[in-house]
Amino acid sequence: MTSSSVRIELTRREAAMRLTVEELTMTPKPRSRSFIVAVASAVAILAPFLAWRAIGFTYSTGERVGFVESVSSAGTVCDTYEGTLMMGISPGGPATPWQFSVRDRRVADEIVGLKGQRVALHYRQEKGGQLVCFRKTEYVATGVRRID
Repeated sequence: MTSSSVRIELTRREAAMRLTVEELTMTPKPRSRSFIVAVASAVAILAPFLAWRAIGFTYSTGERVGFVESVSSAGTVCDTYEGTLMMGISPGGPATPWQFSVRDRRVADEIVGLKGQRVALHYRQEKGGQLVCFRKTEYVATGVRRID
């Protein structure tokens, strides 16, 4: 081995060692622009869905006639009332059960007061709006009146 070949070998080793030291002291690259665009797009796509789940909307409104069979309180954080309206011709005849929810305590108390009597139940059919407070049905009773 000649002295020039030894010198070249040492120079290569020094260069390799310098590269290793430089690589160790390098800071990581900042996040690429495409990653930031992907995250922003995901947020833009998910935001309307989450808003719809949080707020919801009224799909339909109406009135159901029948006899209130039961109303009970349910929920731990948000108290809702769940009930069953038996829709039929007479109290002893065949009836179809209809499940509903009540958010307002005043309306729930009115419904409980009219239990066993023929009533017309005003309701809203809500789509979405269950991000925080859950209810068993999408039918929310908003009012009640007795039918003679």
